[in-house]
Amino acid sequence: MTSLYPQGETPDRDGFKIRRKSFAVPNHGSADPVTKRKLTVCNLFVNHRLSVADVMRVLDEDYSHVVNILIEQGLLYDRRRKPREPALRATKFRF
Repeated sequence: MTSLYPQGETPDRDGFKIRRKSFAVPNHGSADPVTKRKLTVCNLFVNHRLSVADVMRVLDEDYSHVVNILIEQGLLYDRRRKPREPALRATKFRF
């Protein structure tokens, strides 16, 4: 079970407001490698309290990828003024 912080009591870490106190790691034995990696990032950041820099170092990931995973999974508040739109499908150009 994941527990949310009460409104107004969200702690800051690495310049981000954290949304949840804990992260329940589901059984991911048959999950694909991308999903396993996302779960590992979330677990290390929330449950083991590693900083973004430490998660980057341990998993050899870049900053934007780690932060995007944490935002995508609802663990951090998105601090961008305009959150990004979902990626548009590739379009074919005619010459």
